[in-house]
Amino acid sequence: MVAPLRLWRPVLLAVVGFACCMFRCEALPAQEVGTVVALRGPVDIGRGGAWMPAVNGMAVQMGDEVRTGAGGRVSLTFQDGTVLSAGEQSRLVIDQQVFGGDAEPSRAAFRLLQGLVRSVVTAYYAQPGSVFEIDTPTAVAGVRGTEFIVAYDPVADSSEIIGVHGRVDVHSTADRSAPPVLV
Repeated sequence: MVAPLRLWRPVLLAVVGFACCMFRCEALPAQEVGTVVALRGPVDIGRGGAWMPAVNGMAVQMGDEVRTGAGGRVSLTFQDGTVLSAGEQSRLVIDQQVFGGDAEPSRAAFRLLQGLVRSVVTAYYAQPGSVFEIDTPTAVAGVRGTEFIVAYDPVADSSEIIGVHGRVDVHSTADRSAPPVLV
C-alpha cells in the first residue's frame, strides 16, 4: 500500500533543504558577451533595471540595453570580433550573442529600438546554421559575414537598411516567413 502524500511531505522538504545547503543554491552570473571599445558623449548601459554610464573597456552582457544621448556614439566589440557602432540618440538591446567558433554555429540577435547602428559582422556567420539579426519594430535584417547599417525612426515607425558590403536579407516583422528582400 502506498503512503499518503502528507506522510512524504516532511521527507521531501528535508531532501530539498539538504540539497540547497550542500550545493549552495546561487544565481548564475550574467554572461559577458562583449566590450565597449570606443565612446563619445553620453552613453549609458541599462542592466537589471538600473542605468550606469558606459566607460571604455566596460563589459556588456546579454540583456543589456545600450543608449546614446545627443552627440553620443559607442562601439562595441563582441567575442566573435563583430563590431556594432551606435549613433546618437540610439537604443540597442543585446538579446543573444553566442559565439560558436569554428566548430559550432554562432547566434546573435539585437533589437534596435531607435536610432542607427552600423554592423561589421565576421565571417563566422557564413557558417551553416549561424544567424546574425538586428530587429526593429518594422523590419528584421539578417546577414552572413557582411557590413551594413540599420536605422529605425520610432516617430515615423520606419526602418532603413543599407548594405555596405555583402548580402543582407530583410524581412517584415509582420510576416517573417515571407521571402526576404535582398539588399
